[in-house]
Order: sequence, then structure tokens, then C-alpha cells
Amino acid sequence: MKQSILFQKLLSFLFPEKCLSCNKTGKPICSHCVSQLTKSGKTELPYAHALFSYKNKTTEKIVKNLKNHQRPELAEIMARLMYQNFLPEISDLALFEGEKIIIVPIPASNSHMKKRFKNHSLLLAEKFVENNHKNFELCDCLTRTRSSSPQSETRTREARIKNAENLYKVREKLIPQISGKAILIIDDITTTGATIENSKIALKKVGAGEIMAIAFAH
Repeated sequence: MKQSILFQKLLSFLFPEKCLSCNKTGKPICSHCVSQLTKSGKTELPYAHALFSYKNKTTEKIVKNLKNHQRPELAEIMARLMYQNFLPEISDLALFEGEKIIIVPIPASNSHMKKRFKNHSLLLAEKFVENNHKNFELCDCLTRTRSSSPQSETRTREARIKNAENLYKVREKLIPQISGKAILIIDDITTTGATIENSKIALKKVGAGEIMAIAFAH
């Protein structure tokens, strides 16, 4: 572990981070450029919230970098922004005093997983939990029932909804971990809401409690 940390520090020294938007050295996205991001409007689902508009070019760069380059330091910033901005809504989700909210990431498509080492939504969820270990518990419980095209490759709303239909199920051994619990679904981006809605259906089938969803972009 110590060697890994030292190696990461050496890499940071030799190849310092630069902002995706303005190229300033320091962080993968600087605070000034974050302040310029356009807030998202309402999503198609009343229980789902998104932070920034994907129409903003910098937001698009952030999401694509997370998907394509598996950058933990970028996921950490994204997760912190989501936590800070949605804390009031998340607090309302805690129905049972003293019980942790279960954080559930959206599974990546099979084609994405072949290209990447890890599900980017899982990486985002892991970093999100780090903001509040006391009240959050990660549960990577959703899995795909079949292969499907990435939602980004489907061009119409109808095609996206059809593509996500009956797409997810809960891993049987993890059902006790979510049954009756408050659930927070996390994803990097939502468009029609079909992915989130079908995730909710799968979770509700096995007895999940109140469900909310948040995404970095919409």
C-alpha cells in the first residue's frame, strides 16, 4: 500500500494534473471551471436529480474522461460535488434513524466493460461513499440480465427506453443487504431516465425501501 501511494505521488510529480477545461496545472477540473458549469434542469423522473447540464462542453469532457480513462481523482471531485449539492435531498431519504443509506451504482454495458478495467459508475459510487462512511454503505448489487447497446449509442427516446427494459436484476446473495433499506442510485449521466427507472424496478422487486437517484449530468 505504501509503495502504491509513493508511486502515485511520483507520477503526480512527473506528470502533474491539468484542468480538462482551461489546462491549468493542479486538478483534473479546477474550481474556477467548476463554477462555470451550467446547472441541470429537472429530469424525467420525480425521484431522480442531476447536477449539471451535459450540453455544457466542460461537463461533457468530465463525463467522457471518467468513462474512458478511469480517473479516480476526477471521480472524487465529481462525487464530492454531488454530495455537497444534493445533501438536503439525501438527508430526506434517511427514513430509518440510525440506518445507513445503501449506495447502488448502475452497471456498465458489456461493451464498456470489455474496454475498461472497472465500471465508471462504481468508481463514482465508491468516491461518493468516502464523503460520509457513517451514513452510507456501498452495495454493487445490480447486474445485467442480457447484453445491450450503450445508451449513448441509441438515438431516440423510444430506443433508449426499449434498450433498458428488463435490463437489470439484483444479485441474489445481496438481496438481504438492500431489502427494506433506503437506496440511493448513482450514475454519471441520465438522459431519458430509462436506465434509472429500470434499476428502480429491479430493486423494488426484491423489497428495497425508498429510492432516490442522482447523476452528475443530464
